[in-house]
Formats: sequence, C-alpha cells, structure tokens
Amino acid sequence: MKLLKKLIIFVIFFILGLAINTFVLADTTWTDFSNANIQLVNDNTGYNYYLMFDNVSFSTEEGTKYYLFIQNSSTKPTFGETNEELEENSTYTLNANDEKKIVQDMNKYISYNGDIYIWIVEGKTDGTNKEVLSGKKIEKPKLHDVGSRFKIQFDITDFKIIPYEVIDGASKATLKIGKVTDEQLLLPIKNKNENALDNLLTYAKSNDPICTRENSLYGGGCRIDDLFDIETGEYYYVYIDLNTENGTYREVEDVSLYQAVDKKQIEGCGGMLYEGTTLVDYMSNEFKWKVFDNENEKPGGGNTTEEQQKNNTITFQGDDNTVATTKIPNAGIRTAMIFAIIFAVVCGIVLYIKIQIYKKERF
Repeated sequence: MKLLKKLIIFVIFFILGLAINTFVLADTTWTDFSNANIQLVNDNTGYNYYLMFDNVSFSTEEGTKYYLFIQNSSTKPTFGETNEELEENSTYTLNANDEKKIVQDMNKYISYNGDIYIWIVEGKTDGTNKEVLSGKKIEKPKLHDVGSRFKIQFDITDFKIIPYEVIDGASKATLKIGKVTDEQLLLPIKNKNENALDNLLTYAKSNDPICTRENSLYGGGCRIDDLFDIETGEYYYVYIDLNTENGTYREVEDVSLYQAVDKKQIEGCGGMLYEGTTLVDYMSNEFKWKVFDNENEKPGGGNTTEEQQKNNTITFQGDDNTVATTKIPNAGIRTAMIFAIIFAVVCGIVLYIKIQIYKKERF
C-alpha cells in the first residue's frame, strides 16, 4: 500500500514537471531559420570572404546567443548540453545585440576539401537552448575560369606563382611544362574563342611534359632556362596542379600559354645586367603570334607580287619606248632631287654675284 502511494506521488510530480517544462518551452520564442539565406560574400578585396545572413529575423532579447558550428563535413558535430559547453565547442558565437550578424575569416573553410555545412544552436539567459538550424549546406564560390586561377611571373633569374583562388594553408604546387605546336590549339587562343584554354588544359593533362617540378607558391627559386632546353620563339603550356596534401585542401588546377623570349634585365643596387631566355604569357605585349588564320594576316600579306612590283617600279617613256623593270629605291630618288635643288640654288647665287661684279666694273 505504501509502495503504491509513493508510485502515485512520483507519477504526479513527473507529470507536473513535464507540464511546467512544456509550458516554459512553448512560451519561449525561437528564431526561425527555415527560409534563411546564408551565403559567402567577398569583401571587395577579391580574396577574403565572410558569411552573411539574409531573410531571417534574429532575436533582440538581451542575452540571447547563437552558437555556430561550421565544418567541411555533413556529420553532426558535438554541441554540448549547457550554454557553457556550447560556447566552448562552437566555431563562432553571435550575440543578439551585435549590429551586424556576419562571420569573418571564412577562407579556411573554402580552402579545405569538402562542402561547407553549418548548424546553429540558440541559447537563452535562463539556460535553455535549442537547435534552430541543422546541417545547412553553404555553396563555395566557383573557381575562376581556366587561365585565371594562378598567375606565374617569369623573370630571367626567378619566377613566382601567385594564386588568384582562396587556398589558405596550401603551400606547394606541381608545374608541368610542354611545347605546343598544334595550330588547332593555338588559333582558338589567339582568336579568344570560348573554351580555348579548356582545350589546352585537356591537352596538358594528357601530354607528356618536357619538364615537371614541385614548387612552393610565391617563389620559384631558379631560372626557367635552367630547367629545360627552352627554344626562343616557341610556344609552351604551363600546367599548375595545387598540392592538396593528401586531400586536406580542395583541388585547383590551371593552365596558360607562354612563349619563350630572350630578355635583358637589370637588378640590384649595383645595376647588374642579366641576360637569358624566359617565358611570357599570351596576354603580354611581348608575346608574338606566328600562326595566322589566312595569308592576309601575315606580315606584308594582302599585296600580290605583281602589285608590289608595280609600286616599286619606274617606267620611262619618250623616244625610247622600252620599260625599265629595275626597282629603284625611293630613298635614292629623294637624295638625288635634294642634291639637284641645292646645286641649282648655288649656281643661281654664283651667277648673281658675277653679274653684280660685272656691272660695277663696267660702270
């Protein structure tokens, strides 16, 4: 009988506690993230990204906090039970009174391999908390077009690799260099056709390179003409493949077209002169095309041999009806005319002086 009374009392208190807890939670207002737009935004530097929230009304209740869990995996992270544990385990914490609800320093998540996911737990001052957003995928910014993901600056004495993609933490890349002679690859690049560099990328990945080198980013450490027998005037592809360090970082590859040119370069305070052969990008003014769509594009193209001969030939007519076919340089004609004019002027001056002397002697 006593046991039954105790059981009844326990059930009553359990139901009462459950009712009170349900009433408190029902009375609590939680932020609705169901239609939230969460995206990565560039800060106008072209490189740094932050996380921005749109189409969501954050709580203005004093003391409310939002615990953000961000990672490159869809596996649910460990939150913790209390607000203190949430604070410790979360990636970022946003406060209700923060003027701007943004998250800085998102570059590392873009750089890592895998998609980006976010969870948000909202915490109240009374210690209650609730998961208000579960594993929402955040789209990474797309890679630049092929040919714009890296920039390699070749000098005579060195070269450096400049990444235009977000790859924070990555430090090395593999370079592959090979010759390009196929006009089916060269002409589309010259004519700025769509997908021209994509075709070159496919070729570079399947072609056997004449030079392969693992290189640190931002620094080359050697002369490019020391790496292989570079031929002046020839075209080369330079393929770049980022070292992902066993899948830690995302895959980024790129390619561009270069031409070997002879250059002179003065460096240092002493003005030391360096000479050698290096590579220039196809967008450079130093790059010279040697492939043409038709004959008219070639230097001197468009004029026939007959037209050129007509323009450079003098025809003599008179008693002698023959035509001279000898080409006379225009510069020689000008020189002869100048001398003839000078001679006539001098003769006129001398004749005038003699007349004046003759008049004085006679009169």
